[in-house]
Amino acid sequence: MDHLLAGCVYTREVWARLRAAISLVQPVHDQSTAIDQWLVERKLLPKDHRIGFDALFLLVSWLIWKERNSRVFEKFATMPAWLLPKILDECNAWVAAGFRRIAPLVASWSQIGLVY
Repeated sequence: MDHLLAGCVYTREVWARLRAAISLVQPVHDQSTAIDQWLVERKLLPKDHRIGFDALFLLVSWLIWKERNSRVFEKFATMPAWLLPKILDECNAWVAAGFRRIAPLVASWSQIGLVY
């Protein structure tokens, strides 16, 4: 499981692009687990942003899992850059549904646009 969420090349690129999009440039160590990375990175954030960051971690992990299932069962793969708009759309849906804690993390992301 940890390989899927932190170790594979695809996932590392998704996380790197996401970190850049939300201006979190903490270097990632290849030997650390996804949970280790999340714990280190969340400590860098103001306390009022941590719940949103936790939700973002779970949301991205879920979408990576769905991408994995698409590759395995449907034989359809997307590029890491193509997953980012899906992540942003899902974040915006969560905000629209009332979960506002994730909004500060994606506000600047929405403004800068996504680089393909």
